[in-house]
Amino acid sequence: MKKVIIKINVGDITGKQIFHLDKVLNIGRDSKNDIIIPSLGVSRNHAKITTNEKGEYYLEDMGSHNGTLLNGRLARKELLQNNDVISIADVEMSFLLVDEDIKEPDTKQQADTDMKALENDSTAFIDLSELNKEQMKKLRDEKPSITDPWKD
Repeated sequence: MKKVIIKINVGDITGKQIFHLDKVLNIGRDSKNDIIIPSLGVSRNHAKITTNEKGEYYLEDMGSHNGTLLNGRLARKELLQNNDVISIADVEMSFLLVDEDIKEPDTKQQADTDMKALENDSTAFIDLSELNKEQMKKLRDEKPSITDPWKD
């Protein structure tokens, strides 16, 4: 089985998350999702990535208000290929497949060595789950309203 890597690119947030996808990977604004996108343009349960017994991966929009794009085209339920680009609101994600035998660093020393090797790479590897929790708290605290004045 392959590992699924989702590379997320949005504003100041850039990072990778690795998933061992057995059945479903849920994407949306709700904190119960596997990938949390704290943006008001994202539905609570926006989209999902599923796999079947053949090892194929599918992107499915869950009836979101603003839609889900796959490689720039509106997606309902689409077969995913390596390097496909998924767009949800202002968030762009790359769908990548890697062989299962590629190992993640087992020790802090190995992780430090790997990070030094990546110093010239503009991609930051961050724990998006913590960042998303902070952003979700900020969104809840701000409580935006449609009656608030427009801010640039």
